[in-house]
Amino acid sequence: MTGRDGSCLEFFHACRTGTIAEAIARLGARVGAGMAAAANVRPGVDVRDPIVVALLGTVLAARLAEDGDLGGSALLHSGDLHIVQRRG
Repeated sequence: MTGRDGSCLEFFHACRTGTIAEAIARLGARVGAGMAAAANVRPGVDVRDPIVVALLGTVLAARLAEDGDLGGSALLHSGDLHIVQRRG
């Protein structure tokens, strides 16, 4: 997402939900409904996506894609993984 000041906001959000709509709602609680509606939300983790690689790194992205969680089982217990990077 590009801000009014020209800065670029990149984010990665992972959560376990029953529907895409629920994932968008949980993302919206963090970044606002407008940003969540504009986000590319899909099931699973695309380990080749440049933003995923930049924010998670290849090892964590692969682990999340394979296991559906990271250490501690936070996503299995209704937790969210939310990473934000601002450039510019």
